[in-house]
Amino acid sequence: MQPDWDKLTKTYVDTPNVVIAELDCAGEAQSVCGELGARGYPTIKLVVDGKMSDYNGARDFNGLKREVESKLNPKPACSLDSKDACSAGDRAILEESEKMSKAERVAKIKALRPRSRTPRSRSRSLRRRLRN
Repeated sequence: MQPDWDKLTKTYVDTPNVVIAELDCAGEAQSVCGELGARGYPTIKLVVDGKMSDYNGARDFNGLKREVESKLNPKPACSLDSKDACSAGDRAILEESEKMSKAERVAKIKALRPRSRTPRSRSRSLRRRLRN
């Protein structure tokens, strides 16, 4: 399970509202583990809105990730909720979009969409040429 736990930790390392942590209950954290009710190893606890509960679900990466996604609603590191994690350029973009009305944001997104489709249309064209 350790490789999957490590992968989960790396996945959410920059997510401000998700903390993946571990304690060595045989070492210095023994008293804390007792307070948390860790009786077997590994014991997984889930804390949502300050309320702790036992996690008895899947122990593989996909199962653990599914639980995080469904219960904790992970937020991107750089977002309107956590601008401190943004680069200066990303923060400027966020602040610019905050000043726009919803209609202005929709129009800007529509204006950018054709650019994002260009590689796909080039790909289709290339595939057609290769087939012929």
